[in-house]
This record gives sequence, structure tokens and C-alpha cells, in this order.
Amino acid sequence: MPESLPIAVITRSINWFHEVGIPVGGVVVNGLIQKDKVAKDAAEFVLNRIQMPDEHMREIWSIFGERVRAIVPLFETEVKGAAML
Repeated sequence: MPESLPIAVITRSINWFHEVGIPVGGVVVNGLIQKDKVAKDAAEFVLNRIQMPDEHMREIWSIFGERVRAIVPLFETEVKGAAML
């Protein structure tokens, strides 16, 4: 899920990889809640949670830009096996 700590960790990791000569081909944003899948009358907690990533996504686009290769939605279950990939 797009949050501040993972953004900071990925930024630091990419910088470290560049320092040691390892190219980074891109960034995958994982666990983004699909707003169109959430009912308008969902619990207030859920409605608040779907708004939180907006600011983080703006930050991700600002930092990583065209290096964002994919945005993977948050699934109901853990992704397991080739079929879910």
C-alpha cells in the first residue's frame, strides 16, 4: 500500500543500488485500494483508508515519475501462485 515509510525505503534502496552500480529498471506500486470497488456507504474507516493513498501516489509520481512500471491493486487475499500473478 502506498505509504510514507515504504516510499522512503524504496528511495533509499534505489540510491544505494545506484551507488554500487546496480541499475534499477523501475518501481512497482503494490496494494493500491481500488476506489471503484468500495461502496459509497462503506464504513467511515474504510472510506478514510481509500483516501489516504492519494497524497502518497502524488509523492510517488513526483519522485519516481516514469520509473513507475505498474500499479498493483490490493487483492482480497494474498497473491499466491502463477494464476494470481
